[in-house]
Amino acid sequence: MMAVIVLTDNDVYTVPERIETGVVLLVVLFLTYLLLLFSDAILRVIGRQGASVLVRIMGRILLLSGSGNRAYCARCRRLDNECAALSARAVAA
Repeated sequence: MMAVIVLTDNDVYTVPERIETGVVLLVVLFLTYLLLLFSDAILRVIGRQGASVLVRIMGRILLLSGSGNRAYCARCRRLDNECAALSARAVAA
């Protein structure tokens, strides 16, 4: 909600821009409601394995968004851009 307050500042944004922000907010809320409403059907389609994969992918996305896009090296057990193993893997790809 804080983002909506910032994006609807009267001194910075015009009325159409504030309306657009409100509409986008309502669309996102509606899509979230639909996903939650049909979550049982979605789970039946993707199964437990699919749900596990989605949880892992979302966890990685959350990890990378909070770490300034630094990568986690399992070999070194640290979050770093300077890891030699990660650099070698990037060069090989």
